[in-house]
Amino acid sequence: MKQNFLKVLRTVLLSAGMLAVIAGCNKDNRNQGGSERIPIPEAIDLGLSVKWASFNIGASKPEELGNLYAWGETQTRDNFEWDNYKYGLYEYGNTTIYKYNTSSSDGMVDNKTVLGPEDDVAHVKLGGNWRMPTDAEFLELIENCSWDALGWCLRARSLKEGYTDKWILFPLGHRSNAYHGIRQHDSYWSSSLKRDNPYMSWTLYLITSNYYSEDNVELDGLGRWNGCPVRAVTQ
Repeated sequence: MKQNFLKVLRTVLLSAGMLAVIAGCNKDNRNQGGSERIPIPEAIDLGLSVKWASFNIGASKPEELGNLYAWGETQTRDNFEWDNYKYGLYEYGNTTIYKYNTSSSDGMVDNKTVLGPEDDVAHVKLGGNWRMPTDAEFLELIENCSWDALGWCLRARSLKEGYTDKWILFPLGHRSNAYHGIRQHDSYWSSSLKRDNPYMSWTLYLITSNYYSEDNVELDGLGRWNGCPVRAVTQ
């Protein structure tokens, strides 16, 4: 009898927690979590090669967007342009890349294609083994989770046997527009440079949409000077 009571109580508490998260995802959380106060997230085991943070860098709960960062930068700011990007120079119509470059026509080539620890905002802010995910780890997440929209968020629920009760939320919003009926969309930085175009880095691109037949999740390249949220991983 006692075990049955505890099982029912656990189910009620989990359901209440999910309702609270859904309620948070139905709010516009784009401007929350914007300070440099960085809470430490929980590491969620989805049965994959890495564990995923329960919320974004600069947020304090799963439904908050958190801080925005340019790729390779570790301080948030309000304005993101190529001419104020840390590792680039825009002058007289010409652009030069200072670091993480594979093209001789764009500056000195160093052939660095993954962010070093000093430029990895997840590692700098959270310490320990926390870091930004690679493009391969984002692809693993895409292929091994089911994805569904919860208001301003997309939920990734593990498809791995023994882990199907595990999930993480990705809040959306700061890049949203009405183009082709898109309700919300956002890009999350990986630590991986787009090798064939060093002006860009790989992101996890997420859409909740009225135009497409279903919500869309994919890898996509984005100009590295843009400000995007960051989700950390750890071992």
